[in-house]
Amino acid sequence: MTPAVKLENMGQIVRDDAIDTPRPPPSASLDENIKAVNLSEFDFNEYHSHQELGSVGKSHEGRLMQYIKIGFPSEEPKNAFFVDAGIHAREWITPAVALHFINKLVTDPEMVSLLEDIDVYVLPSVNPDGYEYSRTVERLWRKTRSGPRGPNQCYGVDPNRNFDFYWAYSGVSKDPCSEVYCGPSALSEVECQSLTQFLKSHNSSIKAYVSLHSYGNLIIHPWGHKLHAYPVDVDDIIRVGKEMAHAITEAGGPEFTVGTGPEILYEVAGSSQDYAESVGIKYSYTMELTNSFTGFVLPKSKIQTTADHILPALLVVADEVRLIDQQDSSSEENEIDQ
Repeated sequence: MTPAVKLENMGQIVRDDAIDTPRPPPSASLDENIKAVNLSEFDFNEYHSHQELGSVGKSHEGRLMQYIKIGFPSEEPKNAFFVDAGIHAREWITPAVALHFINKLVTDPEMVSLLEDIDVYVLPSVNPDGYEYSRTVERLWRKTRSGPRGPNQCYGVDPNRNFDFYWAYSGVSKDPCSEVYCGPSALSEVECQSLTQFLKSHNSSIKAYVSLHSYGNLIIHPWGHKLHAYPVDVDDIIRVGKEMAHAITEAGGPEFTVGTGPEILYEVAGSSQDYAESVGIKYSYTMELTNSFTGFVLPKSKIQTTADHILPALLVVADEVRLIDQQDSSSEENEIDQ
């Protein structure tokens, strides 16, 4: 039997991928190259919505971890929705989709009503050092760039195993050279410290959190550290997760599976999703974006299509946030129902 050749030229795919991270208008089209996810380059003033640029902190190498807050001012407190991407450096499709989401929010007049009711935070690159390293040195780099550590002087920590919730409980490695190295301690990574501080300080308003990853066609909800462990609001969380999956298929996308990490993928302790849930952000998810035979190196032809499929799911979550009473007790830290 002659083996099938699925991909004739991976090198060309990598080169094409490297020049195709999208950026919002007006500076360029959504298919032009940017060297980094730098929101300061963009001028949104001509658009209908109100935006505010900020930073949750700086990375190990001193890069800003920039977010954009989108929403109209209000005299009353507003609920908020937080989306981040790029926590794993090689997953380039996730900052691309985050930028498409920003573009949708700031340019589409149909978003006005939503943005009058809630604020949306988008942080396109949680791990800017790793992203830059993957862009310039090693395309499939995953971790942060702290270190070196251990006898082999290896760099980096898996940031999605470094948050202070059941840290190092399961699904991690203590080997600094491992791709799932959880770090020498919880929150050893400054990027995780900064995101933690932001989420906890805003947990009275942030009602939903989605972290974009790739790949696998999965919508993962808490808890991730062990099988059969669930938040007290798991029924609502599953309901919204299934609505997200339905929105993707309605947009022409593939079927997404909904469940906890141990149920549909593997155990992961110390994830950003579980940390967000633990501080009372009720609807907290990890989305593993569209599967592809090219794995993490998604061809440029798939970026727009992937964004078109995923954005309706994000809007499902945003609409759910609109329905939550600002005084909802879910701002209190969550308990584990196990």
